[in-house]
Amino acid sequence: MPSAPKDCVSQDIFQTTRWSVILDAWSGSESQQLQKLEVLAKAYWSPLLIYARRFGGTGHEPEDLVQAFFERMFRRAHIGNVQPEDGRFRAFLLRTFKNFILDQQRAANRQKRGGDIEFVPLSADVNAEAPQAEQMFDQAWADSLVDIAFSRLETSYRERNQQLPLFETVSPLLANHDRTICYDDMGERLDMTAMAVRMAVKRMRERFGHYLRQEVERTVNQPEDVEDELRYLLKLQSARN
Repeated sequence: MPSAPKDCVSQDIFQTTRWSVILDAWSGSESQQLQKLEVLAKAYWSPLLIYARRFGGTGHEPEDLVQAFFERMFRRAHIGNVQPEDGRFRAFLLRTFKNFILDQQRAANRQKRGGDIEFVPLSADVNAEAPQAEQMFDQAWADSLVDIAFSRLETSYRERNQQLPLFETVSPLLANHDRTICYDDMGERLDMTAMAVRMAVKRMRERFGHYLRQEVERTVNQPEDVEDELRYLLKLQSARN
């Protein structure tokens, strides 16, 4: 089972959807299963951890909660009736995680009554904390998909070694629409014309947008949901900035 996600995930995994990872999690060799788990851990470990921290616990307890959730998530008996028709994957995952937390809280109550059950101590009520915690989860989800898209963008430039200096110089401008950017200065640093730098920024933004759309597409089952999810993601990112 995965713990905190690694920095790198096989590019082949990016060809699948979150739903297919879940539905196919128990097939293949152990190493293949772990790789499938890793892609979900990379995308959702941080959002789930942020959500878990709203419910108390100290030290590594929230991390243990997320770890235990992933372990249970990929037991076929636990997810047996999961269907992609459940809609947006982030909503399904959060709903499942909330139910898991409720199970943990019920286990804690049984422990207090003398039952011999291991559990992660939780202090807050899931229903009472839900609105703010869900907003934090969604923000972390948006941040995670942006990070994955940016990582893919960086990889695409690193694969072309001669373009790495261009990426390192231009990528900080991806979210900067300030028209006062001095392309002349950047051109001198890169031995390019100002117009060439301007075009490089434009192409990089387009490629980043393409990767981000792909990541959103992999979290929904219905194509018509892509635009709504993408708008929501961009709204969350805009609110952060």
